[in-house]
Amino acid sequence: MSSLIENLLYQSEGTALDFKKEQYSFEKATDEQKSELLKDVIAFSNSWRQGEAYIVIGVQEVTGGRHIPIGTEDHFDDSRLQQFINGKTNRKVTFSYEVHLFEGKKIGVIRIPKQERPIYAVKNYGKVKKEVVYYRSSSSTLPANPDDIARMGRDSVQKTLPPVIDLQFANLQ
Repeated sequence: MSSLIENLLYQSEGTALDFKKEQYSFEKATDEQKSELLKDVIAFSNSWRQGEAYIVIGVQEVTGGRHIPIGTEDHFDDSRLQQFINGKTNRKVTFSYEVHLFEGKKIGVIRIPKQERPIYAVKNYGKVKKEVVYYRSSSSTLPANPDDIARMGRDSVQKTLPPVIDLQFANLQ
């Protein structure tokens, strides 16, 4: 994981990467504060990207250079985070939260693989609006328009490949 974090520190924020200097407010936080986390996880789940997405916590962003790992002592319990996110969405969001020691600092990493879309909240929660599909565009989070949502659905259907049957006949002669 150290090599992954090192590689991420040289990349720019975008549809597959975000850096947070401080941990999201969660314990004893208001719905408004916790909704920032929910919105970001939903947005990355819906974004168009090639591979996994990462939200890296405890890193100070540097424009045009290597981002600076500063670490944080405040970390989530993955099971509580799973319950929080998946209790508010239309379908299960696949993701994980891990803590890694990097350069002597504790860095939090939310890893979000590509998955079936669209994902949205089933009811209003803080800043997150019911049935609004958020996605990551460049380094911003935006609400999707109907064409974007239709494209997300088509992308999910196109990934289902038809079954292939391979028959071989042996000539015993």
